[in-house]
Amino acid sequence: MFCALAMAAWAESYTPMWTPGTVISVLVWSVNEYGYVIPNATIRVTTEAYRDSNVHAAAYHTAPAPASKFGTTSTGPWVNATNLNTGPTGQRYVYLKAGQRDISGSTIDIRRSVGQAEKFMVCAPLGCDYFDYAVGYPGIHYVEEKPNVWLHIGALPQHFNDNVYTHWMQSHAANGVYRAASRFLFKYPQQGSIRVNDMALPFGGLFDVRGTWDPANGGHWNHGRGLSVDIRGNGKEGSISQANGSAAQYEFVQLCIEEGAITTTTKVEFPGTDNQHIHCEWPPL
Repeated sequence: MFCALAMAAWAESYTPMWTPGTVISVLVWSVNEYGYVIPNATIRVTTEAYRDSNVHAAAYHTAPAPASKFGTTSTGPWVNATNLNTGPTGQRYVYLKAGQRDISGSTIDIRRSVGQAEKFMVCAPLGCDYFDYAVGYPGIHYVEEKPNVWLHIGALPQHFNDNVYTHWMQSHAANGVYRAASRFLFKYPQQGSIRVNDMALPFGGLFDVRGTWDPANGGHWNHGRGLSVDIRGNGKEGSISQANGSAAQYEFVQLCIEEGAITTTTKVEFPGTDNQHIHCEWPPL
């Protein structure tokens, strides 16, 4: 009987979640039934994502879900699976690069990084071992509805049709939009509560509203770090008014900026369409 073991040798303090682009060294080997390490053993190393994790509903997403890659050196090249020889000592390091995705050489496209739970697995001929980890951004918290200020909208089957899963932000960004909304409603009490759409998912990462894992086509990649929020502005219930050339919406944009939002990315998006909305985005701390 043979079994495979994977043991982490962390270059930093252990954490169950790594931000995209983090490189983690992992020591792997194969042992026999007596527990002795086998020199020159052939092992297979793979990574894969857990379906449904971080509320990416598997039934509404293309498969397989993209997962982190690893390499035999700390600079790549990076792959999802390969067979390795453990060499004369029977042990070798591989390097897990948390966060997927379209990796070329040693670069990584952060826009494609999917927040999710994943598995790193090592298999010998008659046995496997693995450890679980997550990819995402720490410090993202659930943002509650505040009926006198805002109500949540935007639940999609891609995220289990529940607004609880799509309204997460970092605290300073959530406080910023709350202050902007409160100031706006103080000036325009007739508005009533506004409607807030997508913020971020619990782990952050690619939001993926169309289920295709494509950041350029509904991936909502700029909501990946819990720093962004969309405010309804398409004329439906709770929208900020489009009257006078959407002047009120541009005023809300300015309030977000005064509360610390990024000047260049905080704006009215898709004007004149059914998807018109205000996008407010804060810088990381």
